Amino acid sequence: MKNYGKLSVGLIAGWFIFALSASALDLFKNDSNRVGVGVALAALAPIVVF
Repeated sequence: MKNYGKLSVGLIAGWFIFALSASALDLFKNDSNRVGVGVALAALAPIVVF
């Protein structure tokens, strides 16, 4: 696998671990009917990284 492949796999794995950890910490908990800050961060983080 080339360096870009390893980088892509690492970024995807890191994003997955972040999303799984944030979910376990109830960062995505939404008590009201609006989008939370945690969901916005999880959606924008991969875009900012790339």
